[in-house]
Amino acid sequence: MPLTVVNWNVAWGEPEWVRPIILQRIFEHEPEVLCLTETDDGFLNRYGGYTIRPKCDFGPGLDGLRRKVLLWSRTPWESVDQKGAPQLPPGRFVSGTTDTSIGPITLYGVCVPFHNSRIKQGKKSWQDHEGYLDLLADILKNTASAPAIVVGDFNHQIGQRRYPYPPANHRVRPLLASAMDAGSLTIATAALGFHGAKSVRRAIDHIAINHHMCAASLGVISNAVKNPQDLSDHFGVFATLNLQTPQKSNHSKE
Repeated sequence: MPLTVVNWNVAWGEPEWVRPIILQRIFEHEPEVLCLTETDDGFLNRYGGYTIRPKCDFGPGLDGLRRKVLLWSRTPWESVDQKGAPQLPPGRFVSGTTDTSIGPITLYGVCVPFHNSRIKQGKKSWQDHEGYLDLLADILKNTASAPAIVVGDFNHQIGQRRYPYPPANHRVRPLLASAMDAGSLTIATAALGFHGAKSVRRAIDHIAINHHMCAASLGVISNAVKNPQDLSDHFGVFATLNLQTPQKSNHSKE
């Protein structure tokens, strides 16, 4: 049975009426694991399961329960890391290992900072974004030995010039590629897009898998009700994954 992963930036689930629609669309896919970004601790309460999140909350409101990223699984988590690295921008990383239908999988939930992250605190444009990707590469460099997934808001439309905005393209895109290469990861959702009001917008919420897995199917989850972006300014993505079948050797025994 393949493993189904769902990923969606739900834009804090505001206004309140969008939440049940978002949840219905997510759980129609019967995910075993799920990543939400720009969410809160209560978003998944009715579905049980097990949630891990960064140590710190993110921003005012909801009594300090807002999270830039969280991971949910039907089974308990082990080896949980709520920080990643001390230098990472706070609240934007969590990882853990959970049992799934294809075996134990380590997931890395990320929310890569957008280009103007923390400029009011003295950061330069793209500084948080570039620093995050540098550190992520270091975190992922020892992950290739077992099945691993990196999932969340990458703030990248892969293969399009529209985002990230110039003049950062020449610096930012190679940093994302380097982070993925460090863990022998492929961004399975790179080519996904959803037709909005005027054009097809490519995904910036992504699911990356390492060489131990392959994607059986990929798709998007609509963020529209009557109009595009009614539910969130992001659409969701999902993937069904299988373990790679080891290649048989052509060498016969002597």
